[in-house]
Amino acid sequence: MLNFIFVSGESLPNRVISAQELDLGFANWVYESGEPQRKFAQIAQRWTGYPSLTLRYMKENLNRALHASLPACTAIEAAYCMRCSQSEDHHEEASAFFEKRKPTFHGR
Repeated sequence: MLNFIFVSGESLPNRVISAQELDLGFANWVYESGEPQRKFAQIAQRWTGYPSLTLRYMKENLNRALHASLPACTAIEAAYCMRCSQSEDHHEEASAFFEKRKPTFHGR
């Protein structure tokens, strides 16, 4: 499950135009009304090809960063990096890279 934050221009004080928001890094995308659902479906479809184990650990790390200390976060992140580097999906990614093919992930 992906989590996104929606901010409409009306909720921002001293409203800036959309092009400025993009240039300043306040937004990744700007949509017309009703368009976000289509874009998020595209993003979700793209993420289905990523290794689920790695995505799971990334999400846990991001959620933990909201309330845990930096030393605790970095220690757990290091452990997760080691787990990912020893996973079947990591070996598949490396093999696919050298064989110049698209990897097939299994969440292991």
